[in-house]
Amino acid sequence: MKTIEDQVASQDSGAMQLRHKEMQDFARQNALDGITEENTVHLIRAASFRVDSSADWEDDKLIATAIVSEAFREVKKERRAAQREASRAIGEGRDSPTLLIAEQINLPEAVERFVFVTDGKIVVDSQNSTYAMAFHEFDARYAASKHPYIDGEGKPRIKTVGAVWLESPNRMTVDTITFKPGAAIQTAAPSGKVAINTWWPREREMPKNYEAQAALFVSHVRWLFGEYSDVFLDWLAHIEQKPGELPHFGWIHIARAHGIGRNWVASVLVRLWRGNVAASFDLIGTLNSGFNDRLGRCLLAIVDEIHEGGDLSWKHANVLRQLITAEYRNINPKYGRQRVEFNCTRWVLFSNHAGALPLDEKDRRFWIVECKEAPKPAAYYAELYAQINQPEFIQSIGYFLKRRDISNFQPGQRPPMTGAKAALVALSKSEVDLLAEDIAARWPVDVIYFDTFESLLSDSTNSGFRSGRQPSHKAIIYALDRVGIRRASRAQIRVDGGRQIPYVIRNHDRWIEAGPEALRFHIASVSEEAKQAALWGEELSDINSSKFANLGGR
Repeated sequence: MKTIEDQVASQDSGAMQLRHKEMQDFARQNALDGITEENTVHLIRAASFRVDSSADWEDDKLIATAIVSEAFREVKKERRAAQREASRAIGEGRDSPTLLIAEQINLPEAVERFVFVTDGKIVVDSQNSTYAMAFHEFDARYAASKHPYIDGEGKPRIKTVGAVWLESPNRMTVDTITFKPGAAIQTAAPSGKVAINTWWPREREMPKNYEAQAALFVSHVRWLFGEYSDVFLDWLAHIEQKPGELPHFGWIHIARAHGIGRNWVASVLVRLWRGNVAASFDLIGTLNSGFNDRLGRCLLAIVDEIHEGGDLSWKHANVLRQLITAEYRNINPKYGRQRVEFNCTRWVLFSNHAGALPLDEKDRRFWIVECKEAPKPAAYYAELYAQINQPEFIQSIGYFLKRRDISNFQPGQRPPMTGAKAALVALSKSEVDLLAEDIAARWPVDVIYFDTFESLLSDSTNSGFRSGRQPSHKAIIYALDRVGIRRASRAQIRVDGGRQIPYVIRNHDRWIEAGPEALRFHIASVSEEAKQAALWGEELSDINSSKFANLGGR
């Protein structure tokens, strides 16, 4: 049987291409109308809509099925992209309608309402402090508002209200702007300067039957997060109830199947905290570029897909730790002035890969769960998305989270070593990490010299690393740290006329502060033959004796 590509390529006339295009358009429209793939193929066959008149019916059905599947995949891809862009816009507050007619104000209203920020010459509306403007933007926005006055020569003049307000001794003035959820509109910035707070509290009125309306969201969260769903719901309720108190951990949710409804959860959350969510956040792009403006005024960052495990990913680990746990954050926009905010950003990362992000056993940053379920029927997701733009549905979830009892929630707790986390930690280990762990486990004394370790690491690879190159000095240092091998306080000690750097493998309390004599004596307390046997086994000790002797009995 010919492949689809072979059959398409064998056609000489344009008729085949025309039928192909008609089929794609028909399938695409059915996808948009909510008709299933299977029914679309049946409709094609029932209508005797042949894709290739020269093919038998079975071949023709295969071609039709492939064309329909491709069309449906494209529509799903477009829908996901549209949903994510809509979530980004809502999360950043860009979806709100703008006024089409210029608002007019008088001078007393401007003095009462607007605040001048000396750092950057910015104007903030005290009635909606989430929106800041450069002064020239403010003046242009209210250019229709005029203020008559008499100049020094007694002549009548007219200026914009903005220009007169700027010169008014009565205008409100602060040093800078910041973001501090839960604090008053005028607060202290991390620097201690007087700041206007761009946080704006939300009103949550109780909708009718709010628990019943929120049940759909709660049920879906329980399906996705399983035994840890109550912790996740408490974590969300903590955002609603204590937005200015940053928990010490975020979430990584792993699912092997696509289309299980995690985007829907993200869509709900951006509507809950509209203007304060960085949806579809490009975490790796931000780590690489350093531009993090989307984290400004942010309560929650949602990463749609993360897959950063492996040998080359640890370069991001320390930066990520600082990004998530820092008390303050320097907001560095690509265009505009930098500013410092209180870090109140929580993190939810979605992935379809078990090795989503490099983590080690000591990680305290992420609670990791895995959903092994297959997607539910299409009708289930149709019901979910039918509710997403209903204000009462979103308000019900917000009120449910506001009322939820979180007295037992511990924002500073250390996430457990779940099965998903153990798998992720294992996949995060580089080749150097694994070899370092093996050498440390076999080394018969508690302390080792760095040169010894480096040489043993090279010997353990025999023909070399799978990457084709030996690890750098810095890579070995990082690997030692990750497997718990610590440098002794004595930076260097004399050994056989040279200098060596001692590293402590185990019993750190005993050896970290030990003197040079104690360290030298301890390392030499086990014979070279015993060390060889511990590392390579008795049968290999003779083979490796010359290598080990070259280490100077280290």
